[in-house]
Amino acid sequence: MKITRYIFILSCLVIQLLAQRATAVEMCRYEVKDHNIPLGISLYIFTHSAIEEGSTWYLKFYNRNNDIKRIGFTIQQDPVFPFYYKGQMLFGSRRILEEMVQPNNRSYWDKMRLYNDTGQSVNISNMSIKISYEKHGAYQIGLKKDFTLAAYSQVNIPGNYSRREFVKDYFDWTNSYFLSLHPALRYYFYDLGKSGSSNASDSADPDNPKYGCNNGPEELCSEAVSWYYYDHKVVIFDYQDGTAYDFRDITNHYQMRRQFMWSDRLYCYKDGQWIRRVPWGDDPADNWDDLPNWDPSTIYDPQPGDYFVRVPDGEVTGHSMMMIKWDDANAKADVINGLLPVYLRKVTIKPDRRYCVGEIPAL
Repeated sequence: MKITRYIFILSCLVIQLLAQRATAVEMCRYEVKDHNIPLGISLYIFTHSAIEEGSTWYLKFYNRNNDIKRIGFTIQQDPVFPFYYKGQMLFGSRRILEEMVQPNNRSYWDKMRLYNDTGQSVNISNMSIKISYEKHGAYQIGLKKDFTLAAYSQVNIPGNYSRREFVKDYFDWTNSYFLSLHPALRYYFYDLGKSGSSNASDSADPDNPKYGCNNGPEELCSEAVSWYYYDHKVVIFDYQDGTAYDFRDITNHYQMRRQFMWSDRLYCYKDGQWIRRVPWGDDPADNWDDLPNWDPSTIYDPQPGDYFVRVPDGEVTGHSMMMIKWDDANAKADVINGLLPVYLRKVTIKPDRRYCVGEIPAL
């Protein structure tokens, strides 16, 4: 009887654990569309010695549990330059990329190794890895110089360094300028080219899952921006009662617009300027054209790391982004957008649209 009882108790515990796991996975939900999936990944390799034509190498991606997804490449020599090679994905590899974009697989992007599946050791002077998307451009996700890839061995690919170098080249920035940026923006850059979201079971900090993904795709943009603010301790305060807004558990752009407005840090684009939006009402989108809601005596110049939002106007939905730089002469903003995938984009201010920026505290 005791054995039967123990078996029954053990069965109940197993069922409970499975139910909890199923609930956690179910909570992380969004629809993956084709443009959310990378078109492919390419290797670009400069060597000091020849590589055997048709060699097979692999990129290995590890998640939080050290489960592995492998993408294979055939190494082909450039027809003009003898020590320049390209790695093309093996047939069927895009299916692996599609799996990595599915809910609760985001952490696979954070740990990447390059594996040489041949008996030939290769001396490499420069190798870059680029990922491309149908609608969202191409990004360098790997860069490594002056190293030896031994036969049947692997090397670590430094993701943060690779993306930092890409961003510096893209914007023609110095290293010191990049490092001076607010950490919320810098660490958003470190996720360029990644696509997907996870809950606690697939996050480095179970108390602050990256990015939560409890809502549909239309909400994930706000969860992404707010995640970097919360993770890097951006806090603003209600100008009336001092309530602290730390951006935890943000699920939509309405919450963020309202918190910036009631912290007296919201500026909206009107008559060619970013004008202070007077804290009033429930949503700055309400009564947009009422003059008492604007303070033209206070003009703002958007800064890197600020919150940037397209305000809904009945024809377009709201959308959250993070400001990189503002071109006042041409009314254009460079922003970082995420998270399916995280990518760079330019936004041209349209006269018939509404845009606001939220000022984050200076470092």
